[in-house]
Amino acid sequence: MDSVAEQFAVFLAQLHPSPEELAAARETAATAGAALRAHFRPDVSSTGPDFLVVGSIGKRTATRPLPPVDLIYLLPRRYPTPASALAEVALAVAGEDSGDAVCLAGGRVRILPALEHGNAYLIPVAGRWRASNPAAEVAALRLIDGLGGGLATRLLMLLRAWRDANAVALASFELENLVREFVTQEAPVPGDFVAALTEFFVWSRRFTPCRLELPGGRARLEIDAAWHGAAEAAYWRCVLAQRASAAGDHAAATEEWRRLLGSAFPAPAAPWNSRRLLG
Repeated sequence: MDSVAEQFAVFLAQLHPSPEELAAARETAATAGAALRAHFRPDVSSTGPDFLVVGSIGKRTATRPLPPVDLIYLLPRRYPTPASALAEVALAVAGEDSGDAVCLAGGRVRILPALEHGNAYLIPVAGRWRASNPAAEVAALRLIDGLGGGLATRLLMLLRAWRDANAVALASFELENLVREFVTQEAPVPGDFVAALTEFFVWSRRFTPCRLELPGGRARLEIDAAWHGAAEAAYWRCVLAQRASAAGDHAAATEEWRRLLGSAFPAPAAPWNSRRLLG
């Protein structure tokens, strides 16, 4: 494994939350679910399937620092508008209504009130009910991840790091669906994250703006082009980093990767003979 590949492997390991962190997040979600059940279903003593952890934590693609836990709560009756459902949920748990969700536990949980919709749900999005099929989303991501040798999930983690480090206006769900389309269409080489990132920043600007059919086939996702400037800058960061590596300037290459992915991107390991001398 070359130096850059080792750096990416270490960085991805750093991004991956520990089992303890994920367990704590799910416990926080369970506490919120119990509070919702006590309000909406006070006669139900057992833990029925009235809530579901979704988002990156539910799909096991979350990165450090952990985002809020997205929790779908299945309401026991219909509500005419998302606003009316959000208002009652906020009242039930003394949470803050953000317009699309109710935030709880200092922002660590986002409650998405939901209505049954066949084998899917209706959740609030931009003031309207939108169909969401979490099971189909997970299945689609797992399928493309399996076909691509695990590349999709890891590329998604790297792109979230890029988004966070550079304040890019792309939601995690938008990135997830773009990655799924990219791996499907372009079939990048598994494990070659440098090439995958570089190719993604070119492909994504050609592919968007777009209107994607979401897994489950009940809704579409519109992705605009407002972030194209950030993607173009990211592409040139990749090019500069690769040129520096080819010239043997690993410090300059690392600096470019840090500008792209954040300051936590690791320095290259010392060569074996250097480690031996230092030891």
